[in-house]
Amino acid sequence: MSQSPAAASSAAASVIDMITIKRQISASCAAAHPQFPFYITGCEVNGANDPSVILWQYGQEQEIAKYYGSHGKVTRVHFDHFGQRFGAGDTAGSLLLWRFDSHAHSNKPYYTISSAHTKATRDFTFLDSSSMIASVGTSQAMSRRRDHVCLWDTLLPPSKAMICSLPTHDSGAYAIAYAQEKNLLFTGGKRGEIAVSDIRQQAVVHTFTGHSARIRSITFDKRTNSLVTGSIDGDMKVWDASTYKQLYSCDVQPRNRFLAPGFNRFPLKAYGVTQIQFSNDAIYASGPGGLVRWTPKLKTQCDESS
Repeated sequence: MSQSPAAASSAAASVIDMITIKRQISASCAAAHPQFPFYITGCEVNGANDPSVILWQYGQEQEIAKYYGSHGKVTRVHFDHFGQRFGAGDTAGSLLLWRFDSHAHSNKPYYTISSAHTKATRDFTFLDSSSMIASVGTSQAMSRRRDHVCLWDTLLPPSKAMICSLPTHDSGAYAIAYAQEKNLLFTGGKRGEIAVSDIRQQAVVHTFTGHSARIRSITFDKRTNSLVTGSIDGDMKVWDASTYKQLYSCDVQPRNRFLAPGFNRFPLKAYGVTQIQFSNDAIYASGPGGLVRWTPKLKTQCDESS
């Protein structure tokens, strides 16, 4: 039985548990290895000697390795589906890839697209093929190039790697998720719009308004066929990925909060839903309020077929 958005919001709010995790590091984003007990965090890069990404092991205080190559704050980090490599986007507009192995030169990127986006690379995702990547970003105000959603083939030289640019998000795109079985990309824009693109047709097939503010994070869950989006105003919403109807809505993070001073001695300002992750029947959302665990009642594909 479906609920109205207002009723769903009040019901969902009662099952939210606040879990605050503190660690003595400054991290702009994080991603877990798909197989082993490791995770990586993105860094604020202010000089050539600053690491771009740091590798950690769960339960260990000391970092395992540091990776270099970015020229700006790292906005997103992701492992590929096999955990053999990982990438990072930064505020300089670059997209960088490292190999995840013990080779001495692995701390330097083996592949760099230095101008994936003219202002900043906001997010990216690995596609079916190990060589294909989709990225989203923003453009300089006076730039003629307005490529905000791009497909790349990393088997080609960086200067020729862009397969296509999808015509959507005129004001910039900030988050991306990939539904492998559907061959669909879900991207979130500055004005709260959500675009659905078919990578086979290399075309935008649907666009709808998801939030009243900029979308900062987005994820897709195959098991429940659900799309979850988070905005800078702290709202998180769950959508049916087939009908694009809203299932739930909840205010899970504060709009903004000043944290401890950063490397430049200015306070770091965190805002909204920074990252979203599905785990079993729960949705985890990070932000300035810490880590929030939300358990909306979502039907799985098996439930619908039975």
